[in-house]
Amino acid sequence: MPRHKKVWSKKNIVVDIGKCKFCGKDMVNTDSFVAFYPSKHKAHYICYKEDAEKPKTAFYWSVFEMPVYLCYINEE
Repeated sequence: MPRHKKVWSKKNIVVDIGKCKFCGKDMVNTDSFVAFYPSKHKAHYICYKEDAEKPKTAFYWSVFEMPVYLCYINEE
């Protein structure tokens, strides 16, 4: 059976999604980032990973803010 030619093209749309929770820099949807559910904050994956590796105090409020999903992790 003959294959049909592709008549549509995928558009790369880049959108500003806000500031990083940890470093404060602007993020776009093509960056690797995590999203936090209750507060709806977003952070770079690397910033989140560095913060998670830091030693925490006995009572840490951010424990209740767990990331909901990871988006577009770059394979470099």
